[in-house]
Amino acid sequence: MDELADQITSAMLNGQTVKVDGLGTFSPSLKTKSNENLEDVTTDSIQKVKINFRPDVKLKRAMEDTKLEYYSQIKTQYV
Repeated sequence: MDELADQITSAMLNGQTVKVDGLGTFSPSLKTKSNENLEDVTTDSIQKVKINFRPDVKLKRAMEDTKLEYYSQIKTQYV
């Protein structure tokens, strides 16, 4: 799993969109300050870096067909 995460991260850092069959598509996104002139666009214009995820159709359908039930809070201990 770590190798998959490393590959996705590496590709997105290079501006690539990554599709994982059965899971979905990951793509990088930037929020920037608006600039009137192209010359004014720099790395300082970047306000936020985000990851967009679009689930695979099979995953989306499986989640839509899932019946959820309410459970009271369960205390979890982290090891």
